[in-house]
Amino acid sequence: MKNLKISTRMAATFGVLIALLLAIVATALMQMHSMRANAQTITSNTMPSVELINIMSSNLLRARLLELRHLQSQDPAVMAALEKDMEKLQAQLADEKRLYEHLIVADGERQLFNSFISARDVYQDLSKQFFALSRQPSEQEAAQALLEGPSLKVFESSSNFLEQLVKFNNDMVKLETRNSSVIYEKAHIVLLSATLVAI
Repeated sequence: MKNLKISTRMAATFGVLIALLLAIVATALMQMHSMRANAQTITSNTMPSVELINIMSSNLLRARLLELRHLQSQDPAVMAALEKDMEKLQAQLADEKRLYEHLIVADGERQLFNSFISARDVYQDLSKQFFALSRQPSEQEAAQALLEGPSLKVFESSSNFLEQLVKFNNDMVKLETRNSSVIYEKAHIVLLSATLVAI
């Protein structure tokens, strides 16, 4: 009877230890899952977002160069070709903006992106005005004034919003990296505790 009581107590203690170990391991697995989720956020969202922003920045500059070349040209055929190139570039930018919009995960990022879109809408209206003036030899000065005045201001504003989006995404990378480090330390402590309990 006495032996039975001892064996029962040992079984109960062993059962408690098993339950404790299972709880510790489950906690560690959850923390590792969180680390994986943070890594996926960086690789599947933040990095593609920054890549798209860089592409859009390059295309904004290309659009600006097309306008400058249009202003300097006197050949109607060349000017028409430049306008076609601009149409293709605007379509490409529209695709890139749609792709980026699907990657937005935070309100602050959406606000910046909406500000960028609004600036680009204004720029496109100014661009249409510019081409209408630039086609006419008698309106070259007006086209240049538009390009170097309101158009330049909105272009710089658009570029600034993209720079802020890059900073936002870089800050997100730092935050996710910091969170992963904290989670790793917690998981390390939990697994170490499990080892000590097992011993």
